Amino acid sequence: MHVNGRKTAIMSGTESAERAVSLFFRLKDSMHRFKSLDADKTFAVLGGLRELESRLQRPLTISEIARFSGLAVPNVSRVLRPLEQRGLTARVKRGRTVNVVITAAGYETLEEHRQNFIKKIAAALNALDENERELFLSCAEKVLDVLEKSDNNFLREKTDVQTV
Repeated sequence: MHVNGRKTAIMSGTESAERAVSLFFRLKDSMHRFKSLDADKTFAVLGGLRELESRLQRPLTISEIARFSGLAVPNVSRVLRPLEQRGLTARVKRGRTVNVVITAAGYETLEEHRQNFIKKIAAALNALDENERELFLSCAEKVLDVLEKSDNNFLREKTDVQTV
């Protein structure tokens, strides 16, 4: 097998998984560096909230956000407070439940940050030729589909625990 013009040995499943884990951590670190340019973490918080909403197909409570993020409820409230003050999120009471929703202004801000991030990703993808980009994207989607199915089962288990 040839990679970047170098001959490489065929890796075992475990070796491939170890290399993939390393790549995932490097991607996560790159995301973290990008997010750290966002002084108040607006993109990270709104993006994470939007992702969870879309996966669960409904708004989340502060308790659910805490459970999914690993933060304590008071810390989630502390992180959300500046976004609420800027009108980017709002708390909406439905019966006895209080959900956190992204406002129109929040979606607009998220889209601005997202476009900036897309420009950075596009520049990185330009290091690949058209065939490499297509191969990279199709393989990444396939792997993420499998991982997300596992994550969705985990999310369902987390929400099922609360509704019991």
